[in-house]
Amino acid sequence: MGADDKLKVKVRQSDDGRKKKIKIENEGLEIKIRVKSPKRCQYCGHEHDDEDRHFSFR
Repeated sequence: MGADDKLKVKVRQSDDGRKKKIKIENEGLEIKIRVKSPKRCQYCGHEHDDEDRHFSFR
């Protein structure tokens, strides 16, 4: 392993802190990770994600 084999890590976060993007890269390797926290419901107070079929705001 040479000096150029160091990993570069970048982390970005949305203003409300719910969404995070993590990027890990070096020469020949790139990994991207997206993390999304559930949002609290304004009506019942529970956390719902996009796959929750019992509740929809559309």
